[in-house]
Amino acid sequence: MKVIKKRSRDRHTHHTPHTTQTPRLGELGRGAFGRVELCVSAATGPRAVKVLKKSSLRRCRTGLGRNDNAFADVRREIAIMKKLKHRNLVCLHEVIDDPASDALYLVLDYCEGGPLLEATEDPATPYKAIDEALQRKAARDVLRGLEYLHFQRVVHRARRRPFLGRRRRYHAEKRVHVAVADFRTAVPRRASRGHTQTT
Repeated sequence: MKVIKKRSRDRHTHHTPHTTQTPRLGELGRGAFGRVELCVSAATGPRAVKVLKKSSLRRCRTGLGRNDNAFADVRREIAIMKKLKHRNLVCLHEVIDDPASDALYLVLDYCEGGPLLEATEDPATPYKAIDEALQRKAARDVLRGLEYLHFQRVVHRARRRPFLGRRRRYHAEKRVHVAVADFRTAVPRRASRGHTQTT
């Protein structure tokens, strides 16, 4: 996983060379701190590129650490994701941080299958049902991903439903894999006397 602290700018563009040389196929989503774009290259195939505004992140205070802001939370998330590589996790492949730019780029796995649970407009049944075979597959894949996280001494701490980051991901063999994503609230797990601390 490459961490690039600085990239020279092309005088004819307003973006880093990496993003201008990689074909962008469209926007996947947008949030308070930036957007996610779908990019593709012959070398890596499709990737989801999260483009974050550093100035907005620095202005937003959070409760994840003492005197922390959202930018510190993102740096914590990057530090955790740098050491993770598993097919049942949405992994981080590259970080591009140009000090001359307000944009921070995170290059992530792209999940072609979309969300595992699709939302509905009915409050009584907020998500569409999935068949029993996919339920079994999803349970196995999520447990494998969490087992790997715990082996790496990382606690995901998902607090929202559906389980944060469950996605269907298609690999070269066209098999469906459910991947755990969104490590914004993840923390390192520290051992204490006589037991391991978990949340």
